Amino acid sequence: MVPSRASGSSSSRPPRRSRATVPSYNEATSEEDSDFRTSATTRPRRQPAVSLRSRSATQRPSYRESSDYESSTVEEPGEESEEAPAHERNVSVEIRGNTRPSINRRMANRPQTSSGRQRPSGNKRRPRDRPSRAISHPAKKAKYYSELLDDTTRVIPPWQTLPYHILFDILLHATYPEPNEKWEARSDMARWLVNVACLCRAFQEPALAALYYCPPLFPSYKCHALVNLLSMPRESLLINYAGKIKELLVDVDVLRYKSGPILGYFDLAQLIQKIPQVHIVRLYHQEDFILGHQPWNVPLSKWMYSEHLFEVMDSTGVRLHAWDWNSRFLDLPDLLPFMLKQHQRPAFQRLREVKLHHLGDRNRQDTSEKEDSLASALKVLPALERLELVECTLLTDRLLLQLPSTLCSLTITNCDRLFTPYLDAFLKSHGSSVRELNLNHNRHLDLFWTDSLAEHCPNLEKLKFDGTIYDASPHNDTNPHFDALLNPDVEPTWPRTLREIEMTCLRRLDGDCAELFLNSLQHAASEMCSLRRLVVSMILNVSWRDRARFRDTWVPQITRTFRRSDFAQSSPERSPFPESSAAPKRHSARLVGKKGAHAESAVDAPVYAPCETSPSAQPQQHGMCDEVLIRIDNQRPSETQFNENDFLDSEASGDDDWPGGD
Repeated sequence: MVPSRASGSSSSRPPRRSRATVPSYNEATSEEDSDFRTSATTRPRRQPAVSLRSRSATQRPSYRESSDYESSTVEEPGEESEEAPAHERNVSVEIRGNTRPSINRRMANRPQTSSGRQRPSGNKRRPRDRPSRAISHPAKKAKYYSELLDDTTRVIPPWQTLPYHILFDILLHATYPEPNEKWEARSDMARWLVNVACLCRAFQEPALAALYYCPPLFPSYKCHALVNLLSMPRESLLINYAGKIKELLVDVDVLRYKSGPILGYFDLAQLIQKIPQVHIVRLYHQEDFILGHQPWNVPLSKWMYSEHLFEVMDSTGVRLHAWDWNSRFLDLPDLLPFMLKQHQRPAFQRLREVKLHHLGDRNRQDTSEKEDSLASALKVLPALERLELVECTLLTDRLLLQLPSTLCSLTITNCDRLFTPYLDAFLKSHGSSVRELNLNHNRHLDLFWTDSLAEHCPNLEKLKFDGTIYDASPHNDTNPHFDALLNPDVEPTWPRTLREIEMTCLRRLDGDCAELFLNSLQHAASEMCSLRRLVVSMILNVSWRDRARFRDTWVPQITRTFRRSDFAQSSPERSPFPESSAAPKRHSARLVGKKGAHAESAVDAPVYAPCETSPSAQPQQHGMCDEVLIRIDNQRPSETQFNENDFLDSEASGDDDWPGGD
């Protein structure tokens, strides 16, 4: 008999047996556990498993957490009888440790030797079918309970007491669709508005009005369902759905494909006939939002403009405020006379906004006649205020000078034939009425036109310039086609009425021109009392030391000048430099040597210190901007700039589950 571990001393070793005499046994499954206990008196008792290795006096530490489930299924070691033989205790532990009957059943007929070391009875194995713990991480647990308390104890404002028009504006602002928005996101917004409408009676009308203000028209079978809903008699409906639809964003793919043999193709004219109060209709293609395509490389769509669509608008009494023209849906030689004809209809006499896509000659011939035709089509619109041109090669000085004088907003995006003299001539003739100017991704446009901006555009309120270049051609030409963005003898001027200034991706700038640009903003700070947003992004191609010195000098000054302060400073701002030039009493020789070495190395480097025309010599305080962002680097142009916070984990660092015992 093998002596029991409880009775033997910790230093004694069990007697060894020959390998040939080591008995083998078959493990019993959990189904055989009850049979083993009931027939233990009639069945011959097995020999205990004997290990060929020496047993250690210390038990292996266990890091497994106990649970009520395990304590109910596994017998506690303290309940065993002290008079029980050692081999019975060992066998019982082996049988109770089996928690996977399928594996043990397959291994029941396989002879095995005993394990090298017995698992202590206090270290219980966790069964696989045990339900997982809900929250074990302390940080997650605290966050979970804090969110739970916030949901149950926070004060909810009485939203249901707000008037209808305020609730409608809030919900519409939160869920207004974007033209390039994915249909999954739009479906989620529609589902959320339906849930809000079901909360209470006060939310029903504004939520449904926000949903049907611009209804989602995809997939195509939902368009047929919307037409069927609007075709129902008004007396049978609780809500006037037709009167709530004001805008339509239509993907032409919905109009191209058939919705089965029963529904067929969706007819947009049939929908417009049911909604006489619609005032914005935008027909777009998914590839219209991919910039960089030349107009002669844009393929024609299978869906085309039809005369029947515009006849239905006149018969229904629709008065449009915004409309888009796209050369994908009709070739340019046919589109320009068709556009002139439709603009003379009553439905277009109140048109305020026109957006033109890909207007360019595919044969690359002389475009002077086409420019005159386009200008004539725009002049017949008496109420035109906003004009946007996207990738239009027809845009030259000839067309710019013939644009209507009623324009208040002009947006030019990725037009290859826009040059600085053309824009300067337009601002000189039409700039007095322009209040918004957006110039994005134009490869030939620099900033020389800004020297007379305050003179030509005295009423300008919003200015945006984006120097990022897009090109979808195989050679991928994304560099600007000018030598310098500014010259040292050209100082920008800024109108007093400006509310927003956004100048991003300013390239081909040296240190002197960049300083001149920021200095012009600093000088005009006291005059631009309406400015509330200032965003400037520069790419300086200088050494990293000069760029860092320039950034440390100008970024704090511009931010301090324009950013709104929460409270007035009661005490004057301290200078960052010490008042006395005397050296401190204690300085180590090592630091003094390093200071001298730095001073010698910085002799030839340019110093961006305040000069006579610098901000510190003539401080101009503004302090009215809610957003001030100045970025100076040498990174490659990109749509999204990532920083350190974009790569940090949302959870707390470290492993709080580890007790530190090993």
